[in-house]
Amino acid sequence: MTTEFEFFDNAVRGKVFPLHYAIRVDAPEVVEFFLQIIGYNDYYTIVNQQDSLTGDTALHYATYLDSTNSITIIQQLCGSEAKILKNKEGKTPFDYASAATRRALECNMEGVRGSKCPKCCVIL
Repeated sequence: MTTEFEFFDNAVRGKVFPLHYAIRVDAPEVVEFFLQIIGYNDYYTIVNQQDSLTGDTALHYATYLDSTNSITIIQQLCGSEAKILKNKEGKTPFDYASAATRRALECNMEGVRGSKCPKCCVIL
């Protein structure tokens, strides 16, 4: 995971995607805005973009966040066709997730595959 300085420096240099930045600064309202304006046809491409520095996706950033908003952001991303991809270190978002975040991630990825997992979604 990059340091705050490295992340900010890369954001200034245009090497970090706006969606990743919105997640990193813990702004679910901005994430929702991005998802609304990109349109359904671009969800897969935008939500699954990997940054050039680490290869992290939006889901990686959401699991790093580990705040009360991270669960909201995971739900937003999974509803927008986010996929579990490996970064340059070969790690998935599950490798960085706390217990609560992992539970939300598992629950919402099940929803993507078509089944529902109401127990964990309701509790979180």
